[in-house]
Amino acid sequence: MMAAAVRGLSARLRDVSGLLARRFGRPEICAHETEPVRNLVLT
Repeated sequence: MMAAAVRGLSARLRDVSGLLARRFGRPEICAHETEPVRNLVLT
C-alpha cells in the first residue's frame, strides 16, 4: 500500500514539474548557486 502511494506521489510530482516547466520555463542557474537547478519540489 505504501509503495503504491510513493509511486503515485512520484508520478504526480513529475506531472507538476512538467506543468511548471511549460508555464515558467526551466531556470538555468539558481540565485544562490552556480549549478543548474535539476529538481524543484515545492512544499
